[in-house]
Amino acid sequence: ILGISIVQQSLRNTQRRDTLKSIDLEINSYYSNYGVYPSWGSTTSGLYIDANNVYLDGRVIVTLKAPLTKDTATTDSKSKYCYVTNGATYKLGITLEGGQNAECGSATDTCVAR
Repeated sequence: ILGISIVQQSLRNTQRRDTLKSIDLEINSYYSNYGVYPSWGSTTSGLYIDANNVYLDGRVIVTLKAPLTKDTATTDSKSKYCYVTNGATYKLGITLEGGQNAECGSATDTCVAR
């Protein structure tokens, strides 16, 4: 049973990394178009993550389903995201089950939980 649990956790963490990469591609596309990384915003501007969707300038770029739905802590059915930017650099992250972080971007700032 422990082996199955470890495999399931690994699969959920793979989903988290894949979602992080999808968001990262959109952020970099935004940078290519505007010359800055998107600020943390709302459902209508900037980058924003709510419980079920990731938005970029009002457009849903990723729909989040368990285990990717946003929460304040990562569990087997929820995920904790973070984002920080100064416009010239950014860091996007997600906490994996087991406590490790997967991150994208070049900012040296601490990724702020969102």
